[in-house]
Amino acid sequence: MQSLVGSNELADKHCGNAMAVFSSRYQAIIVLVALAIWCWLDVWPRGRLDPDRPELHRTDFTVYTKAGEAALAGENLYAVTNLRGWRYLYLPPFALLVSPLARLSEGWQCILWFWISIACLYGAIREFTFLDRWAFPRAWTEKVDRLATWGGIVCMIGFSLSTLNCLQRGQVGLFQLYLTLLGGRMILTGATRWSAFAGGNILAGGIILKLSPVLPASVLIGGMAFLTLRSHDKSIRPIVTRSILVSTGLVVGLAVGIWLLPASIVGWERNQTYLETWRRDVLARTYELSNDPFAGDSHSRKNQSPMNGVWLLGNTLLRVEKAGDPSSSETEAPMDLPFGKMLQTGVRVTSILATSIVLLAVLWRGSPSSLLVAFAVANAATLLVVPIARGHYFMAMWPAAVWAPRWLMQFNPMQAEFQLSCWWLTQIPPILLILHYAFESTSGPLGVLGIGVWVWQLLLTFAVLIAILRDRNILVNR
Repeated sequence: MQSLVGSNELADKHCGNAMAVFSSRYQAIIVLVALAIWCWLDVWPRGRLDPDRPELHRTDFTVYTKAGEAALAGENLYAVTNLRGWRYLYLPPFALLVSPLARLSEGWQCILWFWISIACLYGAIREFTFLDRWAFPRAWTEKVDRLATWGGIVCMIGFSLSTLNCLQRGQVGLFQLYLTLLGGRMILTGATRWSAFAGGNILAGGIILKLSPVLPASVLIGGMAFLTLRSHDKSIRPIVTRSILVSTGLVVGLAVGIWLLPASIVGWERNQTYLETWRRDVLARTYELSNDPFAGDSHSRKNQSPMNGVWLLGNTLLRVEKAGDPSSSETEAPMDLPFGKMLQTGVRVTSILATSIVLLAVLWRGSPSSLLVAFAVANAATLLVVPIARGHYFMAMWPAAVWAPRWLMQFNPMQAEFQLSCWWLTQIPPILLILHYAFESTSGPLGVLGIGVWVWQLLLTFAVLIAILRDRNILVNR
């Protein structure tokens, strides 16, 4: 494995203009104009508030500003709701961060957050491009064929639908994705110890926003230590120091972000009360699928986690009338019976095992690109083991869907069948997203997206194991 320390030189050598997102300023102008039109015609009307017609208010962002305003006023930020009755479900710091926007009208709050999210999207693309060219420099010098071009178009359409849904609803997914990729890039490609510490701080910011980056951050830190322990090359030992610095930055960032900064604004005791309320009323209630009055209906067809996908499909195929009063119109959900619960648990356990196998196999390869792929796979795996994963969450699969198959292609670059199989691994997630958004009324109750990404994970696991075993046999035969 090449040392991560001093890897800026390697990145500069291969990346060139890797940070460029648009090939010309005219493309950027066209995209910005199109986004401005869409923002004015769709995002702003969704954010406007009409007390007589609350159903027209279809954004999540006012939940955050309302909670922040309540926290500054000394109220329970988890008790207040917006006009639609939606509650705040995140840790207190983000509500306090956006609380100044509560002074604006609801429509303008959404417009401002829309453009902040666009800036985060731009930053995420830049970080993705830089990491992609850093880890896979050869791929950028090869001739691009029609199959690769078509695959890129499918990926762009599929993940754009998820991204646009996030922008439309005023969600925090793009902010989180940017922080995750930025933190990963600073840790992997930064040449100084300060960059490792700062990368840990940035990953802490993503965790404070939503808990899902805990897994990729842990894999990145643990992966560096794992690669060092199994290597006999003394030149790799400084990575241990780097992993310690990342861990320190992560812990310091969490301590400052969760306790010190909020306490300096609302007071230590009130912040502790907010944290305890979040643990009791949010974290504990969203761990399993339920129809909770606080967290909402996790059995909605918009929730496409693999667990709920199986629940939806099973109930769609097996639903029976509830026993009891013949005049009752209520129905019983078969997947809430013991067998259904066991099946959902099996899906989660399988996802955890498959993720663990992929991570160990990838890290065993021992290279900078392996560490990056493990980081991306762990970020995507959060959607496969949690009970709630709505459509716009699946933006998190974008790096893994591209990097994991590209990493696999390095094992047997001359075999056309193997290359085609890897190409299909890239295409499955965006195709599932296209089906989900284009035919949600039909595909949603069947759990197509949730079950599909679960199957994709199993296929990726088999592909990684086969590639590792073949590679080992080739080395032994040599």
